[in-house]
Amino acid sequence: MGRNFSTPDCSSLPEEYGWPTTNESGYRLREEACGTGRPLRIIALGAGFSGINLAHTLPSRLKNITLKIYEKNPEYGGTCYFHMNHLDTGAYWNNQAGVWEVHIKNLASGEAFVECAEVFINSGGLLNAWKWPDIEGLFDYKGLLCHTANYDPSIDLQGKRVAVLGIGSSGVQIIPSIADKVFRLYTWIRSPTWITTGFAQKFAGPRGANFDYTEEQKRHYQQHPEEYLKYCKELDEELSQNFAMILTGTPEAKAAADFSKEEMKKKLGHRTDLANHLIPTEFGVGCRRPTPGNGFLEALTTQNVTTFLQPMQRITKNGFIDSNGSEHEVDVIICATGFDTSWVPRFPVVANGNNVQDIQRKRPVSYLSLAVPNNFVFHRWNGNRFNYLGNGFSITEFEGSDTTWYMGTKENPGSYLPEDTAQDHIITNGSTKSLMIWSWDLEVKDKSSLISFDSAQF
Repeated sequence: MGRNFSTPDCSSLPEEYGWPTTNESGYRLREEACGTGRPLRIIALGAGFSGINLAHTLPSRLKNITLKIYEKNPEYGGTCYFHMNHLDTGAYWNNQAGVWEVHIKNLASGEAFVECAEVFINSGGLLNAWKWPDIEGLFDYKGLLCHTANYDPSIDLQGKRVAVLGIGSSGVQIIPSIADKVFRLYTWIRSPTWITTGFAQKFAGPRGANFDYTEEQKRHYQQHPEEYLKYCKELDEELSQNFAMILTGTPEAKAAADFSKEEMKKKLGHRTDLANHLIPTEFGVGCRRPTPGNGFLEALTTQNVTTFLQPMQRITKNGFIDSNGSEHEVDVIICATGFDTSWVPRFPVVANGNNVQDIQRKRPVSYLSLAVPNNFVFHRWNGNRFNYLGNGFSITEFEGSDTTWYMGTKENPGSYLPEDTAQDHIITNGSTKSLMIWSWDLEVKDKSSLISFDSAQF
């Protein structure tokens, strides 16, 4: 009876049967079953939303991988994949060895070392490089100056006079959470923005707020995975239904704007001055990031909150001078603004003599949000929130599928190099952004800027 070769140890066959392992030119013959994928070492940067998704998705879709995720902050953690307090200082492609040499620094011990991997994934967030806003007199201020991206939760704001600079996603969360604690709160409306209800309201908590799942709920879903899958799909379906609202001129886009406008007016009540400055009139919901802000608009109308509609003149050692020249003393200034949003990598990423930092500073380009032309594939897991291929609602699935497809390919390539011609074709003929609400307030002279740039070679 013959030997069962269903799952052979192919590497042992040449020795067992006396087969040659190299040909006359020195080429080494690979004895392995057709379709066998090589082991892959994967290094990723960032343990935020994308890193968590990465840790879940890759092991469930790919075999024979080793995954390490490095995060510069002390939190998050929870699985063996994550290494906290580690900063990536550079990634360099070694073409001869076919690996990335990733330079890492342990922020706790100061140790610097190099890790090698066939795949390097940048899953760092856009807002992970904070900086102080450029405001005259900021560093003359003698009170407590803090930034939301580096905030000390032990700060006591009870009964304090507080100025909050910025009403983006951070500001709209901070203001309602501290308005009833502080003695006086000052903030500014610099430009219109859509303050919307939370996404997937059917599944949200009271008044559309987030909530913590109870331990009982967690145990139930662990014990009933089919119910958990059904819940996730229903949640994803409701989120995906919003896609039609980002298409210019659709009934859904008009309905989203009309609904959000009325909701904002209702919550601002008698403060028509705030409504006139805050509610957008020149772009639709989603053109700029819509901000779910539970309690934010209501907080602006309370007696101890002063909202300025004109920018301040400067910051002083005791507070700030408003547009009318009056000085207001404050105990705390919270900067809820000030980030490097350039999408240029925060560290050198070098391959084939090219540094992605230099490429993207000159002209932000990419091939399908996955690669830099004639350079290398450097996957940013989940890509840009509004990337060329999709929109904010694709973040849960699409780019993850692309990445795992490339890494799971059976041909075991050394690297992928998209060509300039492919990129130029997309820039010239492939843009669909003019069909979407992002075209409402954007006059783009260089169409390549419509393509997000996220680039990993393996």
